[in-house]
Amino acid sequence: MVWVLIWGQRLASYDSAKQNAYAYINLLNNEVFDEFREMLKKILDKHGIETSKWQQFNKILYGTFGIACDEICGQIPNFGITEEKCENCMSTEFDNRIAEPETLISIDAPIITHHKWGVLEHGEKIRQIEEELVRKCFI
Repeated sequence: MVWVLIWGQRLASYDSAKQNAYAYINLLNNEVFDEFREMLKKILDKHGIETSKWQQFNKILYGTFGIACDEICGQIPNFGITEEKCENCMSTEFDNRIAEPETLISIDAPIITHHKWGVLEHGEKIRQIEEELVRKCFI
């Protein structure tokens, strides 16, 4: 299957040791993403953390949203990729001044699901988000 990503669609990594280990999600048509975003905003507001600056909020949102996703190959999808990685070996140690032309690649990408999140009660979702925020040192 070939994915051509457009606005609102995203690839998340799920195993940093594998070459091109990505999963696909459409965030524009994803009720769990909308629910998670609203819950996160309320939690951050409660803790007095600024949410009006979209760059900071998105860093927290994408850094924590993986907990609302089902595991793939035993890994939680990672939306918070902050380091550039070599697409061949996934190493972060390379010279970023190397200029190579962009190329289109074709990869197999499983679709991200939210079955485990969907059966949780509202209070449990809040608890899990807060624990993830603490774990990732956002609060």
